[in-house]
Amino acid sequence: MSTSELNIIVVGAGIAGLGAAIVLSRAGHNVTIIEKSHFKEEVGFHIIMGWNATRVLGSLDFDFEKARGSDSECIGTFNGATLEAGPSFSTTTPGADNSQTRTFYRPDLHNELKRLALYPGPGKKVPKLMLGRKVISVCIDTASAILENSEIIAGDLIIGADGERSIVKRCFGESNTLKKAKYRIFRTLVPTESILEDAETRSMLDLTRRSFATFLEGNKTMFWFEGRDGLLQDLEAGYVPGEIEGPPETDPKRAKAKMLEKFKDYHPKIVASLQKAERVSEWEINYFPRPPSRIFRGKALLIGDAVHSMFPTTGQGGSQTLEDIGALSLLFSTNSSTSLPSPYPLTSPAQMHQRPNLFSKIRKERMGLVMGMSGCVFGREAEFVKKKPWLKTGIESGEEHTRILYG
Repeated sequence: MSTSELNIIVVGAGIAGLGAAIVLSRAGHNVTIIEKSHFKEEVGFHIIMGWNATRVLGSLDFDFEKARGSDSECIGTFNGATLEAGPSFSTTTPGADNSQTRTFYRPDLHNELKRLALYPGPGKKVPKLMLGRKVISVCIDTASAILENSEIIAGDLIIGADGERSIVKRCFGESNTLKKAKYRIFRTLVPTESILEDAETRSMLDLTRRSFATFLEGNKTMFWFEGRDGLLQDLEAGYVPGEIEGPPETDPKRAKAKMLEKFKDYHPKIVASLQKAERVSEWEINYFPRPPSRIFRGKALLIGDAVHSMFPTTGQGGSQTLEDIGALSLLFSTNSSTSLPSPYPLTSPAQMHQRPNLFSKIRKERMGLVMGMSGCVFGREAEFVKKKPWLKTGIESGEEHTRILYG
């Protein structure tokens, strides 16, 4: 083994874990991914990736056609009751490779990352994927993961890519800062074919196609965007629960009835579109108000939702994870790396102690800014700044908002 090669343990095989495995194995390191499920299948809804993320995906040789993403050219804002158009903000940057914001059906995105991580290529080290192995504790001083069956996996560095309730983060010894938002969201996927069946709902696609459409009315917000080559429409209806609101509805039929009642004052075309939902789920939103004081400690490093779980209103959760992956690619490349050339090649094991700290310095300020902005709805920047003047985000307009996020 080259003196610059590291044995790296990645806990979690979601978007963050697979992305880390791709860049670190291509950089010449020996990567072991530990995943608690027996066969990791991402489930869920759509995820939006800004061009700050798609440029990173492009550098990984990500096959956008295989992932069946849909282009999203702008953020459009509308009055939820009247459909009157508000400001629209571009989410593309002209002249740059992979400059297009795209929306993906999460399982499609995950499957393409899994293919890239496990596909053996010329000179590439294929990560070892350990499925059905639950990590119950981590020793951050020895980069060791202790599994449920008492097995111990040790390395030079351990990366916590295991979500907002991260086992790795728990071993940092800090109090859990995860908070429950005073905000809930109904989520559903509706086949585009169903929307096209009648003229009333069909016309909604003229407003929403190739965009991240936001419909605003009172303290309720609805997001509408497409994915999977435009075959699926993702409808997300968020509201602020009352003081005596019961727990989230777990039955899909009752959740649909509750959603229709909450959004009955929205435009009839939106209500008719929501009625086409076959399965609705109601979600509580958890978030970190700020990055933890440490995202690197001992021989452990945190990435993804383990460090920057945030409000979904700006669609930056996945994009910030891909920014993490881009930083890993630059800071952990070796002289024998098959990934993109880095100005900071790792040439000795001694540098391993410096790189996670440098990663922390590079990412912490940026992720803190985006996390602070994540509660701001597009088109309501002035209102957000007025309520939270202590957040030095610099977002005085929608144009500035998108420039900071995607730039």
